[in-house]
Amino acid sequence: MFASPTCTKVSFGARKLKKRHSMSGSSIGSIMMVIMEQSSIVFLVQAAIGFPLTVHGTGGQTRAFINIQDTVRCIELAIMNPSQKGERVRIFNQMTETFRIIDLAEMISGLTGVPISHLPNPRKEADTNDLCVENRSLIGLGLAPIMLNSSLLGEISEIAKKYASNCDRSKIPCISKW
Repeated sequence: MFASPTCTKVSFGARKLKKRHSMSGSSIGSIMMVIMEQSSIVFLVQAAIGFPLTVHGTGGQTRAFINIQDTVRCIELAIMNPSQKGERVRIFNQMTETFRIIDLAEMISGLTGVPISHLPNPRKEADTNDLCVENRSLIGLGLAPIMLNSSLLGEISEIAKKYASNCDRSKIPCISKW
């Protein structure tokens, strides 16, 4: 349900949306979406099989999070509130909250009792970062975010436990270098 981004930008141009969906109006604007990496889901799967939560590096990297239901609602809000003729294209940051990877791991460890294991970071990135993002535009259009909390994590954890036998333990931890 939740994931953190690797900051890949995907824009849906107004012409493409109008053409694909036979929409009228001057423009729909662009929707900036972030393709998410699966850190929270990976932690929950690791916890479900009793594998220590693997935090690469310090875990000080901050990531943006959004519930999949909010992602759908963001797209709906953007489509329902097109830019007016002559108005600048609007960019919407599709996120609802941010977490450092270590904070997320500590939340899940606290919920599940599974310890955290620090491994060398295979990514060429800073040990920490300051991710400063806002979503005032979408909140202003009516987005009521679903925030990450222990009951939601618990629900996802139960699903991960149910399907834990499908997990290929040889793929954990990831050993790629990039």
